[in-house]
Amino acid sequence: MKINSIAVLFAIPFIIISAISGYMLFINENDNYLIILIISMVILIAIYTLQPHIDFLWDKSHPKILDSKDKIFLTKFSSFYNNLNDEDKVKFENKIYVFTRSKDFKLIKKEKKRITSSFQNCNCSHLLFNLASIYQIYFKSFDRYFAYEHPFPTPKIQFLHSVEVNIEDKLAIFDIESLINSLNYNNRIFNIGIFAFSEIFLHLNENKILYTELEEKVFWDKISTISGFNKDYILNLIGFMPLKQFSILSTLFTTFTDKFETELPIQYNELKKIYNFK
Repeated sequence: MKINSIAVLFAIPFIIISAISGYMLFINENDNYLIILIISMVILIAIYTLQPHIDFLWDKSHPKILDSKDKIFLTKFSSFYNNLNDEDKVKFENKIYVFTRSKDFKLIKKEKKRITSSFQNCNCSHLLFNLASIYQIYFKSFDRYFAYEHPFPTPKIQFLHSVEVNIEDKLAIFDIESLINSLNYNNRIFNIGIFAFSEIFLHLNENKILYTELEEKVFWDKISTISGFNKDYILNLIGFMPLKQFSILSTLFTTFTDKFETELPIQYNELKKIYNFK
């Protein structure tokens, strides 16, 4: 459990009770102490198991105002945020706050440097905006996000690319310039942040996601028509050929919604249902 988790505070009294009752049981074999120890241990196990849900409910009930730097970042870079009305902006800010509570996002320089929270989940909050906030806890296991100041190679993909999701290590890596620039629709850059979170969303919900894949040539022709991004550009950016089309479709559905609906109405309706799009 994370140190900044409210569940840890709930657990502390039961840790103390367990320690005291365990000690008393050791020096005085009394069944009452055994019962107390068992009950407190069961409660601790429950708190540990339900920790993401406990933290979510607490953070949702006690939202905090975003740091001024985060708001400046959103206003300056996020087209999605700027197009929301005042009520939905508050909703978006709350989603960001809830989601960042246990995440770690660092810029890899000579020394690792923490980055404003909006960098790490602006795209996730965008992708899941119309889903119940509790969906965000499904990303709990993916709590590390790293960024370089430039495209990067990795042992898995040894040429320069701008985004990578490592399922085994539960982390995502970005080129920070591409990540920030892709937040503004006018920059005409494939949104690597939404792509990465779509990959994670697919991994965590694969058995629940139903959508229609296209024949490969038709798929890339449609992607180009919708976005202006050709196959080589996207594959060089993300570094690999995805086994499934979902994450690329999901990215363009989120960022080129109107044209996506015109060109791919079947997939549009499928993704609309998946993301509860309104």
